[in-house]
Amino acid sequence: MTSLRLFVVITIALWCFVSITAFAWDELPRVDWSKVKPSDFADDELDLPFYLQHFHVLADGIVEQGPERGWIKAGVWRGEKDPSYNARVLENYLTLAYFYCTNRPWNPYYASPALRQRLEAVLEFWCNSQGSEGGFSEYAAKRYGTAPTAFATKFMGRTLALLKDGPPIDAALHKRVIEADRKALVAVMQTESWWGHGRSYTNQWSNIFGGGPQLTALYPDAELDRMLDAAMRRAHDEFQSPAGFFYEHDGPDFGYTLHTHHSNMVQAYHFLRDTPRGAVIEQEQKLWCEWLSYNLVREPDGSTFVVNRAIETRQKHPVHRREEAPWGDRVELARAFATTDEEHQGQIAEARARLERDWPPDTSPTRGAGGQLLGATTADDEGAASQPSTRPARLTITPYAFFERAYRHWYPTTVERDAAVAKLPYLARQSFVQAHRQPVPAHVHVHSSAELLRHLQSRDAPHRPAAIRARFAVEPANWHGASVADCHHGSDLGNTSAR
Repeated sequence: MTSLRLFVVITIALWCFVSITAFAWDELPRVDWSKVKPSDFADDELDLPFYLQHFHVLADGIVEQGPERGWIKAGVWRGEKDPSYNARVLENYLTLAYFYCTNRPWNPYYASPALRQRLEAVLEFWCNSQGSEGGFSEYAAKRYGTAPTAFATKFMGRTLALLKDGPPIDAALHKRVIEADRKALVAVMQTESWWGHGRSYTNQWSNIFGGGPQLTALYPDAELDRMLDAAMRRAHDEFQSPAGFFYEHDGPDFGYTLHTHHSNMVQAYHFLRDTPRGAVIEQEQKLWCEWLSYNLVREPDGSTFVVNRAIETRQKHPVHRREEAPWGDRVELARAFATTDEEHQGQIAEARARLERDWPPDTSPTRGAGGQLLGATTADDEGAASQPSTRPARLTITPYAFFERAYRHWYPTTVERDAAVAKLPYLARQSFVQAHRQPVPAHVHVHSSAELLRHLQSRDAPHRPAAIRARFAVEPANWHGASVADCHHGSDLGNTSAR
């Protein structure tokens, strides 16, 4: 009897050991800077040494065992200690796929079996997190919402593009991820309450306008294309104010539109240029740039624009830097806010010279790279213009760093930008009052702009009155728009007002 018990104990112990060993992940490789040269990095890769050095923190922060296997616990994207129901934390599956699929001389992670194990675990966890109707959650378990579902389609679309031409992952899992991405797209378009949310928070819903075309470009789907076409045309009438801004908390917000919605449209335009939907994007961007021309005041050197921040409904940005616009060759005023091709080439030369001078690169997590100002953004400010913060610096690895690299880029010449700058209203005229008279949508309540502006400026009020939910700048008698009175280049911003 004693021998039998001993045999059973030994058998169980061996089974546990074999089970644990069978599922144990391989050790992840590390970059050896002695084997990498600055010349290994292409012009559009000069920000990558930072991410290359710290990628292992992300990859080794993935849960290896237990019910949360595949959850990213590294705390390098979104919150530092987000619960495992927050699907937005998983968006770094794009970062994992980028290093797994990118065959470059500097990349020790290309086709790495160890990285494949981690990537597959994250993708499986992501699929398991999806609700039966296609939604993902962010703020509570199984409380599926617009943002986590729509953002997933953007980042997963780019992830699937990498995986299609990259080294293999498990075929059944790959198919499941494709199906889950499609299911998420359909969920966003068919959940009417989410549509209502999108009318108030454009940047969230509009993720599918990029993620959808990315998926159908990889895997043609006529039915999904028809749904996306109908959704974009419907959004064209309801997501953008007649004054030109895209609705954020039912009003204008520069941070979410200039960053998040902009990135959505960059992805969409890459696939939709020279199509009817591409023309819709160009039309919307033309109206948006006209709005910006009254609400971003250019500094004399053109490197920075002062924001009419009193009217922002969500974030607080005193300034905004230049922004690339892939539709700039067709939307002239977009060039006024862009970096020129000459400046872009100069930035590349400067970055390469700095990399060669300081090689091996300084990759301290407190310094950041590629525009990442660590410890200066919040989870909701995903990549938008940084603001001062008292929060201690932490390592941030954002999927946005790997998102737009494969999409269309366009830079104006200096002559082209100068011509567009000359058309900015505060430079083209000595003084002006500009108003847009448009029909007010039926769901918008009319309030005086003075009352609304007072509420917008009281951003810290715990309970905003109902007036704040009106579309911004609705004047009595259906006036809807923006005005800048007696605004001169370099003048006191106290003379700048928005209605």
